[in-house]
Amino acid sequence: MNETAEPKFRILHLLSASQVTPGQSASAGLGAQLMPLLSRIDPEHFELRVINFAPGEKQAALLRQCGIPVFDLELSRTRFSVGALGALRRQVASFKPDLIHAWGHTAQLATRLVSGAGRSIPMIWSMPGKAPRLEAGKDGQDRWLDRLKLKTLIKQSNRPEHLVYGSSSSAAHYARLGFPEAAGCVINMGVDIERFKPDARVGQQLRTQLKLEASAFVIGMHAPFMPESDYASFVRATAELIKYHPEIYVIVAGRGVQRGNSGVMALLGGGTLATRTSLLGEWSDLNAFFNACDVVCSSALNDSGAAMLASAMLCGVPVVGTGKGLQGEVMFKQGITIEPGSPTALARGITRILEMPAERRAHLIDTARAHVINNHSLQSSVQKYLGLYLQMMHKQEMATAAQALKLQRAANR
Repeated sequence: MNETAEPKFRILHLLSASQVTPGQSASAGLGAQLMPLLSRIDPEHFELRVINFAPGEKQAALLRQCGIPVFDLELSRTRFSVGALGALRRQVASFKPDLIHAWGHTAQLATRLVSGAGRSIPMIWSMPGKAPRLEAGKDGQDRWLDRLKLKTLIKQSNRPEHLVYGSSSSAAHYARLGFPEAAGCVINMGVDIERFKPDARVGQQLRTQLKLEASAFVIGMHAPFMPESDYASFVRATAELIKYHPEIYVIVAGRGVQRGNSGVMALLGGGTLATRTSLLGEWSDLNAFFNACDVVCSSALNDSGAAMLASAMLCGVPVVGTGKGLQGEVMFKQGITIEPGSPTALARGITRILEMPAERRAHLIDTARAHVINNHSLQSSVQKYLGLYLQMMHKQEMATAAQALKLQRAANR
């Protein structure tokens, strides 16, 4: 006699284009949490479906390779199709999710389109680390559409059962904007502690490949060539340091950080710094990259360098960063925090590491690695998300049982 299989708890993930657009390191952003999370979900009890608002992105292909159904819809700033709105409703109607997990503001706004259909669908919203201001900024960077989306989300932010933030500073920021604090919970940005670890061998291999001298003191940074990364401050700081420390070499990597980029080459100029700087572009072996460094920096004007700093700390490398938002939480007291936008402050921070006694530096490295493992591991973040799913699944089971009991009592009257 065949037993009837228990119904699975169906989770629909809506993924905003902004969460899969390349630019930051592979460890950064909400999208980086999605793949490890979905790959660890028990398929016997959960059924998954992903709707991706950025067709053609690499992450969607990786999810499909793991056997997760992914459906592409053009619902982004750069690619918008009116027909996608109807397609989204049809996907929801056919899948009948027990939970919708929306990653990013566009996905959260899209949940407004599927909130009807005769039943209320529980929701989780994972919030981006940085939200636009509600008022127009003088720098012109906050566009009206971003502000309109945010104001609309604030009005409907009582709908999700959980608002998930990647840091305490992010949670406080959204609360100030008007999002309800009661629904908020913090699941720290996570970095893979199995991937990033001290490894002198791979670090030395990269130093040899780059023809660095054995006595070289290597300053590294991994960040896309974007205004937010503030490469100008980083270049000025390292150029000043090289004047007094001939053993310094610089290695930088990230999207757009290559010899063919005229903006990068203009910053480097034709002096000593250019001859002691290796531009690696989109470098994939970040474990080797960080292990090849003696110090890793972030000159970011926002908290986009947080994942890079955490990865370097796991590799046993001291870090210097601007301490903006999540960056400050990642470094805590185990890194050198400096003023953003100041080449002088960055140079001083690097000098502190350069001149730090070996015993004190070893202590800093050990405490920094322990801090990331205890507070910012990807494995811990995934477990907390799974805990939310199990909590909501149990809540639904209790509600279903209560409804069945109510119907039975009504029938017995």
